[in-house]
Amino acid sequence: MSKAIHLICGHDERGQPDNMRFDHQSRAFWSGNWNLSEDEARRLVDGWIYLHVTKVEPSYYGGLVREFERVTITGVARKDRIRFRFEPSSVAKGLRWRGQDHARAWTGGLVDLALDHELKQTET
Repeated sequence: MSKAIHLICGHDERGQPDNMRFDHQSRAFWSGNWNLSEDEARRLVDGWIYLHVTKVEPSYYGGLVREFERVTITGVARKDRIRFRFEPSSVAKGLRWRGQDHARAWTGGLVDLALDHELKQTET
């Protein structure tokens, strides 16, 4: 069964979400470069991604994850990262953080689908 994830995703100097771009062909967004395993990424396909500036602020963006891909970046200890293609959805905005919430958490980790819109998506 698919999962959901909440992630801290700040903004760049233009006020746009970090490491996010719009794919005109698929009409979806790519969000990355997340320090997640391929197994975690696989479990998020057909699940939900929620982006937050901080854990105490509600999600400002998110949507249904359609696929992921591995990417390699430089300047960090773990160079192999994951990015997700997701279809944006208004129901993914304004939601509270779920999952791990300790001081250093940048992700809530994988959480079970539990919200109405998440459960409806799995029925289709």
